Amino acid sequence: MKQKFFISFILLLLTSVIYMLADWQNNADLRAWWPIVLIISAFLYAVYAFIIVQIDKINPQSMLFFWLFNIFVSVILLGFQLAFAFYDFDMYAINEGIKVLTWYESILLNDWTMYILLIVSLCFYAVKVKFFTKSYQ
Repeated sequence: MKQKFFISFILLLLTSVIYMLADWQNNADLRAWWPIVLIISAFLYAVYAFIIVQIDKINPQSMLFFWLFNIFVSVILLGFQLAFAFYDFDMYAINEGIKVLTWYESILLNDWTMYILLIVSLCFYAVKVKFFTKSYQ
């Protein structure tokens, strides 16, 4: 179980490090606050990894499936983070009411999007474990 915890934790933390490296030149706040961002990300991903390991204890999945699932979640999160980092928001026009956010921009700017992505991935994993648990009764 420790191995699965570290697989999930390291993959997700690696996405945050890649995001920070990619956005380093464009984001002055990130350059100043990167230790705080890394600590908060590490805490969030440790909680996620703990929960997914607890779900996995119900019916342990193969290491291949666990790797693939966590790689998929990491790629989705990295895609979200990079889209947020490199999408050109016209915040002046948005704040002045000149421009209305599209649904895509609303999702990218929402503070809860990353948390929702993690919760949905945990729900998918739990459903997969639930439906493929063999009962021997």
